[in-house]
Amino acid sequence: MATKDIWRRHARDSIPDLTGLGPEKPLAEPGLSLCGSRNAGDTGIQWAREVGRFAVDQGFNLVSGYAKGVDMAGHVACVEAGGHTIAVLAEGLGRFRLRRELQAAIEPWDELEQHLTAVSQFESNAGWTVWRAMQRNDLICALGTVLVAIDPGDSGGTHDAVKKAIKREIPVVIGWPDPERDRAHIDPWLSKPRVRLASSEEELIAAINDALTSEAPTPEISQPTLL
Repeated sequence: MATKDIWRRHARDSIPDLTGLGPEKPLAEPGLSLCGSRNAGDTGIQWAREVGRFAVDQGFNLVSGYAKGVDMAGHVACVEAGGHTIAVLAEGLGRFRLRRELQAAIEPWDELEQHLTAVSQFESNAGWTVWRAMQRNDLICALGTVLVAIDPGDSGGTHDAVKKAIKREIPVVIGWPDPERDRAHIDPWLSKPRVRLASSEEELIAAINDALTSEAPTPEISQPTLL
């Protein structure tokens, strides 16, 4: 994707102005949002991959951040299954580089735009910061119909994303790989009508299916303007 292909999309309904690389059409299509730890264990990575494949099977684009761990596992699985994935950056688009994991999954190279859109709400050369990552989480939620949060901690990005999804009244599925682990920090969320808990891969997929039948706000974004 060349610099000349950068587009700008003016926002409505609390979704900020965006710049992007790759096709813009997927942003107006149904999306399944995914977040989780950079340092997820084997089970968390496997669940993320399953979410990526599930999104393709159900006709959804995947929406996630661009970190290692859960984000990248979901992106790669989605691409390997023939789907389209949306990488939401916590930095400016000028700093975007295709990660090795995605390079290995996207062959031949002329098919890159069939599988990937990268978007940012920040100035082109803006670097990664914690506060930008937290702002980015809200965009991940807004571009999806359901948020899947794998193994959220008692603080950090995944925890923040769940709170933002709840505030937006977007259904949330929490993947909790270790049912024996203390979950005091997520128990208050489980009283919310749109939040579901899953402790196995089968429960995770069933919960996502159930959440997809719930009403969810659909973001409206204006058509892009080429730079």
